Amino acid sequence: MLHELLDLRQCLFATKGLDSNTAYQRKLEIIESNLYGVDIDVFAVNIARLRLWLSLAVEYQGNDPPPLPNLKYKIEIGDSLIAPSPTGVGTIRGELIRSYRQAKANYMRVHEGGKKRKLEQEINEFKTQIALITHGSTKISGFDWAVEFAEVFADGGFDIVVANPPYGASVDDNVRDLYFDRQTEGAQSKDSYGLCMARGLQLLRSSGQLCYIVSDTWRTIKSHRPLRKRLLENTAITHIIDLPAWIFNATVNTCIFTATKSQPSEEHHLIAADLRSIKGGDWQTLTKNITAIANHSVDLQPLNYARYTYPQSLIATYDNLSFFIASPTLYKLMRDNRFYRFGNIANVKVGLQTGDNEYYLRKQVGVRGSYQILDESKLLTEQEIAQLTDEEKLNGVEPEKYRGRCFLPELGIERNLGLKQKLKNRIQEIHDTIGEDAAILDRTEQLNEEAMYAIYEQKGKQLSLFDLEEEADFLDLNEAEEILRKLQKDDPGEFERIANLPNGIRSAKFSMQKGAFVFCEALDPNRPDMKGYQQLFLLNDKGKVISREIPRILGAIKSDSTTPSAILPKEHNSAVMGVKSQFAEEVKHRQAEREYNQRLTQGQRYILRELRIFFKSIKDEDVKAQVNILEKDFRDSITQGVNRDLNNLRRNGVTGQDLFDQLVQIYRQHNMHERQNSSKFPALSHPISIIICSKALV
Repeated sequence: MLHELLDLRQCLFATKGLDSNTAYQRKLEIIESNLYGVDIDVFAVNIARLRLWLSLAVEYQGNDPPPLPNLKYKIEIGDSLIAPSPTGVGTIRGELIRSYRQAKANYMRVHEGGKKRKLEQEINEFKTQIALITHGSTKISGFDWAVEFAEVFADGGFDIVVANPPYGASVDDNVRDLYFDRQTEGAQSKDSYGLCMARGLQLLRSSGQLCYIVSDTWRTIKSHRPLRKRLLENTAITHIIDLPAWIFNATVNTCIFTATKSQPSEEHHLIAADLRSIKGGDWQTLTKNITAIANHSVDLQPLNYARYTYPQSLIATYDNLSFFIASPTLYKLMRDNRFYRFGNIANVKVGLQTGDNEYYLRKQVGVRGSYQILDESKLLTEQEIAQLTDEEKLNGVEPEKYRGRCFLPELGIERNLGLKQKLKNRIQEIHDTIGEDAAILDRTEQLNEEAMYAIYEQKGKQLSLFDLEEEADFLDLNEAEEILRKLQKDDPGEFERIANLPNGIRSAKFSMQKGAFVFCEALDPNRPDMKGYQQLFLLNDKGKVISREIPRILGAIKSDSTTPSAILPKEHNSAVMGVKSQFAEEVKHRQAEREYNQRLTQGQRYILRELRIFFKSIKDEDVKAQVNILEKDFRDSITQGVNRDLNNLRRNGVTGQDLFDQLVQIYRQHNMHERQNSSKFPALSHPISIIICSKALV
């Protein structure tokens, strides 16, 4: 930063060349008037001071160099997070601030022991006065920005804040609560780097510039949504740049974030760049991209990097407020009601963990990360891996048994352990346990095999982009159930009255979002023991279904005893009946699929699923026609002999062309072509669709 400011000052002068003495004086003035720093690490503070001293020392030419400046009150030691915000503190008299600033400047240049001690005492007296004005009698912990750098905040704050805060360090709740109100803003992550970003905003004056190098996880994950909301509302974002891992050799992906502390206009655009795929050491391509970003050059997306420009206002259109580095059309995709969110059907807390990475993980030389360097003499050989027992593959090996070897090489594991086949077998076990997906599950709950393979093959890096954070107009299902439990406890009579209301009740309420809510159910009158189908629908003002997401719908219809009712619009009944017809059609298809599939054996389910996969891979129309015949007849009722053969295919994991050939053979051996229409399933049941309730949003 010192050299950047020196270059900027030099641009103001006609004579570009600087003699050494002039450069020395200008650097000294910049240190005295412009640079401040804080770090909790004493060693880091000493290194920062040393770098400034060295930068001055190289400029001086002569035999009698002047003493280096005292930097005690410029680069200071302290916890920068735990003190209160320096903004909005009491007004301090200009005369006191001027005296405080001058005392610090004098201290920088004095080197006699007695004078230094006298100035230190004077500075401490100024601090005591400023602290009394700022905080009264309250004792402040940590680095008190409002007092230590009072001369800065008397002018509104810093012009520029630059930081590379620590990642992964967690703070206590009381520290997190200094920055975010959990009741109104949500539970912000306690990771220190996110709070350092929030602190940076507090330190800036209006129109000040923020530039941080941080982990990239804040851009999308749920726990940093409060931070993203604050940044969106209070800054005009300039750049979001994901960096190649080889630059810092860090254990996390890093990004550069720059912004101006000002209200963004609707037309303000930001630049988002993904430079992670630039090859190690290719500084030319990296520099070319950084220069292009600084110059607001055109967007480009070749194979090894990508640059995008889009309106900052677009970020707020996605409820998670994710800062995507991708085509702006991704925000449109996030709002597409044809897609379902994983968070609506599952509660994922954490991925796979070793429990002790330091013990289990090693890295090879040249690989980023903070793990210990791998001693390759402890690697199991491919022959040893191939001979591992199932128990050893599952629970690990005893190093003594293999002459001290206990680590698996990254390459060759798949070939020797067959993990992909194990994954395939596990997927089949899930199918066998719960039945074919469509048989008992809603489409939003079906097993996504492609996603499971993608995660295994490390193609799922963007899965974290879809983390859902509920906004104020979303009502979590657990919260809704808690409301009902509380009502049942506090007012059991009212709870019973509501529980016994007849079907078909209609109501209306005022809402900013015009449309309607409809709750449908389908029950089989002949099968009262069988669970029926239920579905919530949210309609727009045209009667079109725009969402089936439970949190969104519950949030839209949430009311209490004080919520006023409204008059039902004339078109409400027709909209509701239209949804009922749509629901009835869906129920018919789902019921047919459910009843057929519930009669299928495990062997049938296996070969029918594999036939669908095989069908997608072939182009020969004659073969496709044969697959259709096999699929139709093997879905019908089968004999025990056929089922035994199908189970053998399932247990042996036969797929593709081999499966097709063997199914043709089974088809002929058991004369299945003569059994067409000879054995049919009983007629399907017919659930009746009804409207439980509906509400117009007017």
